[in-house]
Amino acid sequence: ENNAMIVVRLEDGRLVDLWGLGFKDHSLPGQGLDASDRDDTIHIANWPVFGVPMPDAIAFARGADGHPYVLTANAASAHASRALRLVTRTPPRWLLAPGPTPT
Repeated sequence: ENNAMIVVRLEDGRLVDLWGLGFKDHSLPGQGLDASDRDDTIHIANWPVFGVPMPDAIAFARGADGHPYVLTANAASAHASRALRLVTRTPPRWLLAPGPTPT
């Protein structure tokens, strides 16, 4: 998996640019997630955790305005790949308590 984009000039293989895709703060309004797969309901809520976007597909397009755009798709599903084997349950002692996250 990857959480960064790199631009390489193909003519000489030179690195032109590199930037990270950052993190998603799931505690912010509008950034919630369904944190459980133990039921068949959808329960989007805010949680004091960060997510890391890891695109499943990347495409390049030039807009009608002539500007280049990088398009990414993030399915956010471990079920579609070998990542499913890496998913584990959090032990109860690690469950998050309400309040500020310790640093």
